[in-house]
Amino acid sequence: MAIVRAFIAVDVPKLESVEDFATKISECGALLNMVEPENRHLTLKFLGDVDESSLGDIADVLRGVACGFAPMLIGVSGAGVFPDRHYVKVVWIGFRGSRPLIKLAHDIDNAMTGLGFEEEGREYRPHLTIARVKAVRDRDALLSIVDEYRDTQLGEMNVGAVKLMTSELTPDGPLYRVVCEIPLEKRAAVIEAV
Repeated sequence: MAIVRAFIAVDVPKLESVEDFATKISECGALLNMVEPENRHLTLKFLGDVDESSLGDIADVLRGVACGFAPMLIGVSGAGVFPDRHYVKVVWIGFRGSRPLIKLAHDIDNAMTGLGFEEEGREYRPHLTIARVKAVRDRDALLSIVDEYRDTQLGEMNVGAVKLMTSELTPDGPLYRVVCEIPLEKRAAVIEAV
């Protein structure tokens, strides 16, 4: 069977405030690979190279996790860089009110160990990659834009489903394919009167 690069993610809507930030970052003079809005997603678990025949099993495990979570509303808030301010490689947007999302990512991570995937060695930090930095000519200019948005509330987003996706790396950038979309379906318990 074929080998594919797979990951689990949620959609991120296009928000004008995020686009304003991305535009400012793109004009700061750094050599960047900007992530196109249609390619932005919030990764919950990167699975890596997997046999395409195992995608059904992964989807089944993902369904088992997703049914334990209700749809959630999280805030899109703040900006930052990875790994740190002295060596900037990624510019990102963050999220607030994301405890349910962090729990979802944690439960997915734990469930995937049953299929042989390694557990993440670090705590999940939800972020939306805006740009990958190749070279910074004026680090202060880049960081001043990030600092301007550091504590800014940029909007809200509904998370109602998780997606199992594959990516194919091409010279023109990644091509994404949705394998399946699984709704978050936890319902409130119904207590029947006797």
